[in-house]
Amino acid sequence: MTLFEKQYNEEDVERAEGSVHVEKDAESSVLAAIPERALSWQQTAALLLLEYIVLALLALASSFQVLGMAGGVLTIVLIGLTTLYTSHVLWRYCLKYHQIRDICDVGYYLFGQRRIGWWAAFIGLLLNNLCIMALHTNAGAVALNTLHQPGVCTQVFAGVITIIMFAGSLFRDFQHMSLLGIFAAATMFICITLAMIFAGVQDHPQGWTGEPITWTVWAPKGTTFVQGMNAVLNITYTFVGQALIPSFVGDMKNPEDFPKALYISMAAELVLFNLAGAVIYYKVGTVLTTAPAYGALLSTYAKVVAALTLPTIIIVGSFWMKNLSTVANTPSKAGRCGSQLRSYFGSLPT
Repeated sequence: MTLFEKQYNEEDVERAEGSVHVEKDAESSVLAAIPERALSWQQTAALLLLEYIVLALLALASSFQVLGMAGGVLTIVLIGLTTLYTSHVLWRYCLKYHQIRDICDVGYYLFGQRRIGWWAAFIGLLLNNLCIMALHTNAGAVALNTLHQPGVCTQVFAGVITIIMFAGSLFRDFQHMSLLGIFAAATMFICITLAMIFAGVQDHPQGWTGEPITWTVWAPKGTTFVQGMNAVLNITYTFVGQALIPSFVGDMKNPEDFPKALYISMAAELVLFNLAGAVIYYKVGTVLTTAPAYGALLSTYAKVVAALTLPTIIIVGSFWMKNLSTVANTPSKAGRCGSQLRSYFGSLPT
């Protein structure tokens, strides 16, 4: 090798090393700007309530319609306790592997620290979040159509809701989202409370033809397996939110305090879910119960309840969109898969 070639190769190496350091420094500065481990257990409880006290509450009466009063209560209690147990197990797993910051990292470690586990979990999270955001887009359009009769255009309403959710997802950390979580959970609590009150004080449900309003203790005669399974899955969907638990635990100041937030949120869920399903089903009856529940209310009452669903629809939709973009933008400590994703698709808003 000549002296010139040697000097040329050394300069290439120095230049390459310098670019690597610059890239790492830039990446570090971006990550440093995002607060880490800033959540208290009270803020985590607010996020859990934001995740669970959602629009699905208005569909629980339709599950009671199929399962009956006792069947609906038992299903909610059994699925709720199962959710509590699995959430507790997932929290302990996150404590064992303190590097975990999201559900994709959990997949990485479950697959023996192989990147295929991270990618499998990410694809699952992507599909889950997209379906939830689509549900909220549709629910927002339905609510706006209820408020504006006759509706202008469902597609226009859906587009407006999507844009607002995207704007809400630009919050950079869960600490700020917890404040919105308190507001969303509070408005949803007021919404479902008013729905129960309106179902009791209205002269008759929407669509009533004069027949007696009846309800059953167990599933009505003629209920098929498919109908029963749909009702159980409807309740299950309301409880399924464990995908976000690693993100919450990974962002807590003291992850050991997570059970406090978990038990508070679960107690609130079991009480509110049973009340929402049982009271509305009892007042509206087997024949006229609808999903969402405000479809069984007279027009004036339905508009009030539909309006109160909008904050939750927008904030929860933004919440799931924000979670997806956060996972995609954060370089995973479990194999650097997050940084690979950014290199493929570019930086998403966080």
